[in-house]
Amino acid sequence: GPEYHTIDSLGKGIANVFGVIVGYKHPERTMGTDFRMSVVVADPSIGSMSDALTLALFYPRLEDFPVITALGDIIRVHNIKIMPFNKQLQGFKTRGTTFAVVSSCPSAPVRFPEGAAHTSRRDLAAAFTLRRFVADLPKALDPSVAKPNGYVKSLCDMRADTFSDCVCMVSELHISDPPNLSWLVVSDGSKRLTKEFLDGVPGAAKHEDASMRVHGMYSPSFVQLLPSLSIGSWLMLRNAQFVVRDERLCAMVANKSTIIHVRESLPGIRARNAYAQRMYSRVVAMMY
Repeated sequence: GPEYHTIDSLGKGIANVFGVIVGYKHPERTMGTDFRMSVVVADPSIGSMSDALTLALFYPRLEDFPVITALGDIIRVHNIKIMPFNKQLQGFKTRGTTFAVVSSCPSAPVRFPEGAAHTSRRDLAAAFTLRRFVADLPKALDPSVAKPNGYVKSLCDMRADTFSDCVCMVSELHISDPPNLSWLVVSDGSKRLTKEFLDGVPGAAKHEDASMRVHGMYSPSFVQLLPSLSIGSWLMLRNAQFVVRDERLCAMVANKSTIIHVRESLPGIRARNAYAQRMYSRVVAMMY
């Protein structure tokens, strides 16, 4: 099988890399005919997350990109071109670049995608090694990868016609055909005053769960993420637009927004930055 290079040993040229995904942005259309996706990869050889390798991938079709379901997934990359960009080495796809993504969940079997080339016992051993690395990852990711912008509010504090970041849990999944019409219901444990109480209805309940619909009809990243979600999945929404639809406040995942699935079975990822640690502890305390 092919030889693999550790990230700290990379230089200019063609390389094969095995690592853990510590950041990614879903494909976005460029000014031309291609889509662009960035993936940040770490392995045990690096000293800090600032040394992680960024892959800048350009393809004309969305189905050509690696299918990533969550931070912490393990990725194997063959024939990636390593070049300096902005004074740092980055990876760029070539005509022969291939990807294979496997889960880092400790309880899941290591299964490479059907048709993945050059899968050997050494590849399986590398995947198990990287699963242990995931559990021991540093507690702070690069802020540009993991930390949402600005002040993070609870869902009960959101207002119409604003943009904000939040951490929330999926409580309902409504999958439609076509998938861009699908929507989620999310919550974060916060409470808000009911409309009936504010209208002065006698005997009305004062508070209700601040759950909210999430729509993403204009976002390829939302559609790509749907197959990996289930009830109880945790999400990070960055720069989501909050609007009123059917007299209810909703979150829209627009083209400039980012939605990331934080895998439920990787508690280490939840606490890798001060923001996530604070939000998760507060949300879990309120919900349970």
